[in-house]
Amino acid sequence: MIGLVAVAALPIVGHWVRASRADRCAFDGMKIQPVFRVRVLNRAAADQFCCVRCAELWLERQQTPPTAVYVTDEVTGRDVDSSRAHFVRSSVITMPHTKSRVHTFENKSDAEKHAGAFKGKVLMNTERPLQLRRARTE
Repeated sequence: MIGLVAVAALPIVGHWVRASRADRCAFDGMKIQPVFRVRVLNRAAADQFCCVRCAELWLERQQTPPTAVYVTDEVTGRDVDSSRAHFVRSSVITMPHTKSRVHTFENKSDAEKHAGAFKGKVLMNTERPLQLRRARTE
């Protein structure tokens, strides 16, 4: 009887486990706040992260570069290709456990406003996080 109940409960438990991971960071398991979400796409899957820092740490461990990286515009909540996004490092912490201070914006003017209001700096060139790189050769 117990075995039958356990078998019947498997689909429910499986759904609960999958649903609870959907809004969790693929690097550290923390709950993702939609405004700071980062998505990394590759051929096999899409992984989500709670902040830019977790996505960077995860990407450093990958053997092949992703197909695309999307960040969330903090003003509109829209996905933006990381190659077109504007990044700001400011005094505002996005995720306390990683101490990430990197913010993402679709429009340069929004990035500059945030930088001015919160003692920040718009990141340029090699300072920009999440830029696609070639696969490592080891």
